[in-house]
Amino acid sequence: MDDDPDTRGDEFERTSLDELTPHSVPFTPGAPTPLTRRRLMGFVAGIALVAALGVALFHDRLPTLLSMSAQGRSTVATQATPPPIPAFSDWRVAYIGEDARLHIVSLDGKTDLAGPYVPSRDHLGEAHGGVATAPDGHSLAYPTSLGVVVARLTPGHVPIDVINGLYFDLSWSPNSDLLALGSRDSSISLWRPGETEARVVYERSGERVNPIGWIDEGHLAILVGVNTVTVASLDLVSGAVQPLTTFLQEQVGVPQFTMTPHGRQILLSSCSFHDQPFNHRLGVIDTATGSYRMLDNTRAKTDSCLENPAFQADTGRLIASQEKPGNPVATTWMLDIAHDTATKTPVPGFAVAWAPANGPMITSSGHEVVDGYGPYTIRAALPSASSAALTLTTTAMTFPALGLVRNA
Repeated sequence: MDDDPDTRGDEFERTSLDELTPHSVPFTPGAPTPLTRRRLMGFVAGIALVAALGVALFHDRLPTLLSMSAQGRSTVATQATPPPIPAFSDWRVAYIGEDARLHIVSLDGKTDLAGPYVPSRDHLGEAHGGVATAPDGHSLAYPTSLGVVVARLTPGHVPIDVINGLYFDLSWSPNSDLLALGSRDSSISLWRPGETEARVVYERSGERVNPIGWIDEGHLAILVGVNTVTVASLDLVSGAVQPLTTFLQEQVGVPQFTMTPHGRQILLSSCSFHDQPFNHRLGVIDTATGSYRMLDNTRAKTDSCLENPAFQADTGRLIASQEKPGNPVATTWMLDIAHDTATKTPVPGFAVAWAPANGPMITSSGHEVVDGYGPYTIRAALPSASSAALTLTTTAMTFPALGLVRNA
């Protein structure tokens, strides 16, 4: 058993490995070997010879070895399995702490629960894809170079699954029972909790396809192509693809497509690619008709690309981040796409989530893994806040925040 916190603990099981098969079998199965006096004396002599050789070779290192063994026992004792997580129905922020455990902090910052050890987001950071939290708040998933890590939040201990494969883009279905996975290659897969592997549901040889989000339980919005980007609807039952709208890559630079919570619209925000010329686009795509509506007022007011959009599930409003050259602190904007309005908030940082029911906006001081930086600061602020936000935690090191969760 190794001592890696990513794979230690009862909650993390490597079910793909079967180490129960013996490496060898007795030469004559079922036949007992008589333990004669000669054999017994031979065993004793052999043990004495090994002990003598060990003392002769390692006598100067025995204190060090014994000290290391004691330290190992001490480390195991201090890293015991945390107590079960109690049930909570309020929305809370999940993050990965310095101790490599999943943590869940309440929006008032007063309660911080420690969960199981979880694999790190690793050095690939944001470039390796975003975090996906289920609509019901009971599951979250994030990609790593070793596979997609899924934490299922239930009262008690938190089971951890790892979906094998290199995936980047993740999206939970409206009923929170299916996870769409995109490899930024030629296929899209689905995974259901309880399954051991993801299954391919759509493949387009020689073409790049990615999931955007769920239109409804039977249809997934997808992207097809690179130089010419087509937004389409994928019927998960028949496999039929219905194109919605198409953009040329030079028209949108680096586009970011985000599904609204109800699945009826897709927000498009485009950014430049290596300072190359492009048309700054900010608008919404209707998932039923494919019509594209520009958000001219919002684009004029923000005057730059918007990133990391996070919707408030019950209102359709969202927060998004804006970075400008020479300014290390990101600006958080509050948008209402139904009325094409934008309001700059006094809360700095990168958008993470926006709690429903008039809840606070969650922002972070960082949005990707950078060696040597941290600790990151996670803040919560009400939309009407005119002063500094409440600091929830400053201990999220491997990734600033994972999203809003609950387990009851």
